[in-house]
Amino acid sequence: MVREFGPGDKRLVAYVTPGSTSPDGARILASLSKLIPHFMIPNACVVIPEIPLKANGKVNRSALPAPMQTKRTVVAPRTDTEAKLKLIWEGLLQSDGFGIEESFASLGGHSLLSMRMLAAVNEAFQRDLPLRQVLENSTIEALGRLIDTTEFEGDTTPTQKIKRVSREQFRPNREAIVSREVIHD
Repeated sequence: MVREFGPGDKRLVAYVTPGSTSPDGARILASLSKLIPHFMIPNACVVIPEIPLKANGKVNRSALPAPMQTKRTVVAPRTDTEAKLKLIWEGLLQSDGFGIEESFASLGGHSLLSMRMLAAVNEAFQRDLPLRQVLENSTIEALGRLIDTTEFEGDTTPTQKIKRVSREQFRPNREAIVSREVIHD
């Protein structure tokens, strides 16, 4: 379920009821990270005895408890690159209570914020990092290490520049269209 933690700060929360075993929220999230993409993993997992229902049988969302804020060790930036990345993330996530070992998605980052983060990082470090590598290095620590490596090779996927053409060059030939219609009909 999506919960609002503040103005514009919506995060995914999983609610779990215990079956025959007593589930642990952290273990559930760790298991999910092996099964589904990182952007689908909830930011929190709350174990509750039963799902609260309304009289009509639907889930009573307002009765679901908010996730507990767990105390965690916040690791501060160790390099200038990590400090610069943390400032970028703080601006995008509108938060500063996180460390360099936490992933962008677990802090509330989503696909649109990832694109904004990629643009900000590329501009700040004068790099042309591909999105794939940014998503694979989803912590400040890992992304800082990637940026600081002297042997940065970029994305190995071959790309082509899009050539600009004039309108006259782009206009399809009327005879080609007619012949194509005749052949395919």
